Amino acid sequence: MRVDVGIVCSIVGLGLCDLCARNPARREYSSENWPLFRYYATCILVVMFIIEAVERRLDEPLRHQPLAATRLFQLIAHLVELPTIPAIKRAYEEKLDHLPAEYLPTSDELVAYRAEVVAPVMAASQIIAEACGIAGGRY
Repeated sequence: MRVDVGIVCSIVGLGLCDLCARNPARREYSSENWPLFRYYATCILVVMFIIEAVERRLDEPLRHQPLAATRLFQLIAHLVELPTIPAIKRAYEEKLDHLPAEYLPTSDELVAYRAEVVAPVMAASQIIAEACGIAGGRY
């Protein structure tokens, strides 16, 4: 089976910001959007891991995509930074050379966000990787 690299790259290239930007009601970070972020991230995981599984079956030395593990770390990093983006944008719009602490979410909100969004996505990544047959892979 051959994978159309252009189509796959465009699918996997959709990040959370791209998906949220398509829906005006979901453009900004808020606790109301946590289930949506978790859902989008999990959908992205499925596509990434399917690509990895297909590429492993091809068993060709030249890879067309970065490893799923690399994309997983990028996705998790984006999820972790997502709550700070409104604060960064606000400081930038105000032409500040620093990020005031009061612009950032509270530590309680960040802990809750990690528990409600980041941790479930990490857990789902292991389950999905196992289902796709790529957990503990050879690469």
